[in-house]
Amino acid sequence: MYRRSVFLFLLALSSLLLSCSGSSDTVACLDKELGLKETYRKAFLDKVGAMKNMRTEGMPFAEEYRLNSLIAEEYSSYSFDSTMTYLEMNHALSVKYKDDARLTETELLKVKEYIRAGYHVEASNLLATIRPTMIKPEQKRLWFSVRHSLAGEMMSYSGGLDLYWVKFAERNEMRDSLMRYIEPDSFEWYFLNREAALSAKDSVSVRRLTEEMLHRTDESSSDYAAACWLYAEGISPKDWKQKLEWLCKSAISDVRCAKRDYAALNDVARMLFQKGDINRAFRYVADHGLPDALAFNGKLRPWQISQFFPMVERAYEAKQAKQRHLILAGMAFVSLLLIVLAFLLAALLRHHKILRKTNERLKALNLRLEESDKVKEEYIALFLEKVSDNINKNRKNQNHFLKYLRRGDYKYLIDEIESKPPVEDDIRQFYKMFDEAFLNILISWHRLIPCSLRMRG
Repeated sequence: MYRRSVFLFLLALSSLLLSCSGSSDTVACLDKELGLKETYRKAFLDKVGAMKNMRTEGMPFAEEYRLNSLIAEEYSSYSFDSTMTYLEMNHALSVKYKDDARLTETELLKVKEYIRAGYHVEASNLLATIRPTMIKPEQKRLWFSVRHSLAGEMMSYSGGLDLYWVKFAERNEMRDSLMRYIEPDSFEWYFLNREAALSAKDSVSVRRLTEEMLHRTDESSSDYAAACWLYAEGISPKDWKQKLEWLCKSAISDVRCAKRDYAALNDVARMLFQKGDINRAFRYVADHGLPDALAFNGKLRPWQISQFFPMVERAYEAKQAKQRHLILAGMAFVSLLLIVLAFLLAALLRHHKILRKTNERLKALNLRLEESDKVKEEYIALFLEKVSDNINKNRKNQNHFLKYLRRGDYKYLIDEIESKPPVEDDIRQFYKMFDEAFLNILISWHRLIPCSLRMRG
């Protein structure tokens, strides 16, 4: 009881958290639900495990039979093998206790499971062993329901028109008989009336009855999943977004019910594939649809998926190959770009090295220019000093000579002039100083010229 409460709580919580509207939102919601698939399955297996634990040694036949039937019904959309195992247990119990009524009921339930799993030949063979005289009044509903389902399946998968119309008429006959045992306003009642309206091509009634089915089911139930799928079936392919939305809702309910035998998710994958979402379509089929169908071990669903999966697989592989080519082309482009960048970096480093050397030479040249400027400044200052001394000396001599000339003392002037050193000594001293200055400037220019030539080179 506790595990069942937890399971129902998880379903209610997911319904609140993952309410979706719009096709894109519903697809995203479906992705989230698929991520929780293992959680739902664990809750389902815990619930079934709790039911199994209720089976004890020596329990009454009727109680054990009822419990096996409940467990088989729980497994009906999860594992065909497990379902048949518990029905076989009931078969053995019915034989053991010589209960013909329960034996017939068990055989009818086995036919029902064969039909659901797509084993139509096995279902037909087993049904042929059950004579109408073996059917009790309380088993009439199950009897007509099984025959109605089998006729509908044989009609859908008939190979020719003759068989189709034979099974079409048989299905309608069985439906009319079954309707006498169905409670009005129940889900099955609306389902059968919808089928009748569909046979009569009454699209308005089909839509109305499908909407009634939706209103009478819980969003986390198997009946809601079926109703959503039937509602999507009635939507025109032109309105593909709405059709996709209802198929996603059906698939979400299937996931919440921990089903392994389902149609909606595979139909969603088909639609997404047609609209170009190859990756998601492949993931739905490869990660969920096909593994679940194989685990359920039905006959029909793997065959249906096998008609579609190779196309998705080829398209997915082609897309992956294209993406690999694009990646390789991108890597080649990036490699070429890196090579170009390496050359540019090498050229930049080389240019930087040249600039560094040039900068060092410029610094050396500037230092030498500064030294040369200092030499020139020193000799210019020296010449200016000499010129200034000569001017002062000439002015002093001029005043001195004027003084004695005004006195008329020519003899003193002549003696003074003759007593001075010869002018040639001053000229030689001047030439010597000039030669030293010119030589130093020339040496400075000689040092600068090679450096300047190297800079230009």
